Formats: sequence, structure tokens, C-alpha cells
Amino acid sequence: MGLFYSNLTLFTSDEPRVHQAVRSAGRRAFVSVPRNGAIVVIDAAEEMLDAEPLLQLAIAYSRDVECAVLSAVIHDDSVLMLGLVEQGVVVDDYVSHPDNFGALGDDDEPLEQGGNAARLAAAFGVPDRAPLVERALRAPLQDDDDAEPIDFATELHAMIVEALGTSRASVGVDFSMLVSGEYPTGFASGDFALVE
Repeated sequence: MGLFYSNLTLFTSDEPRVHQAVRSAGRRAFVSVPRNGAIVVIDAAEEMLDAEPLLQLAIAYSRDVECAVLSAVIHDDSVLMLGLVEQGVVVDDYVSHPDNFGALGDDDEPLEQGGNAARLAAAFGVPDRAPLVERALRAPLQDDDDAEPIDFATELHAMIVEALGTSRASVGVDFSMLVSGEYPTGFASGDFALVE
């Protein structure tokens, strides 16, 4: 079984305001220290592994903290789903493997991959990185026919985070890992606060 995790990356360095937003929402979460102008929130609730509840939380944090928020869900380390929220509104979404979800809705329209690299880069203050973000979003995955595919969705998430220049605290870690003392590369226990 592959890795499952979800988190929110807030484009802000205002730790007290993020902590207050988590408390106001009645959540239990680990909150990272700011790195590269971003703070990562890793919620304890398992329902946050579903993209829709996580997006609702992103909307609340975007409004409360007044910043852009990027939600990320990794499903079985084979699919990455992203949602970009600005001013409390979902403005972009992305699914690395839309075919894994089949048709959605009454009209049986297939899910689109999405992902607006220019919008993502601008939201995180790096508009000049849009070409790097675009390459990361369109990187070939294991089921694609292109050369040198990426084996795991976590690798794709790391590429996108690097292209955006945000905090790597969002890559490859879930709430239970932090509880047990496992931290993302380059982070330690003092880099995360449990907010309740």
C-alpha cells in the first residue's frame, strides 16, 4: 500500500495568525515554522484525506489569514490532487491522474487534469517560475508512455513544491508520522507546533 497524506500550504510567515486560524476552526493540527514565506498545516482528521473537506478548510484559512492556500492530497502515492484558494475562493485545481477517477457528475464528463502554472506561481509570489511549475505539473507519471516517468506522486509533489519555492514540510509526511517523531528532510521536532 502506498502513502496517503494531505496538508495545506499557506503563503504567509505569520505563525501567530495561522495558529489562531487553526484554533478558530476547532482543528487539531501540526503547524510548521515558516520556510520560504510559507507555513504548512497538517490536520489530524482522516477526512482531510478527501480533497473536498480539505478544500473547505483551505477556504476558511485563506479568509482568516488573508493569504493564498494550496491544498495537497496524495492518494496511495499514485495520485496528487491540488487546490489553489485565493481570498477564500477556489481558483484552480489539479489532478495528476484524472483517468483514475473516471467520469464525474450527471453528464459523464471526464475529469480534467487542470493546473494553471501561471496562477500557482503568481499566488506564491514567483511569477517568473511559471515555466518550471508547468514542467512539474506535466511531468510524465508511471502509467504514461513518455520517457523517464516519475514513479510516485510524492515525487511529483516534491517537484511542484521545489518549482514554487515553498516549504518542503508539505512533502511526504502525515500527522501520524509527526506524532511518532518522523520529520520531512531538513526539519526537526522544533520546526512543528501541535495546535489544538
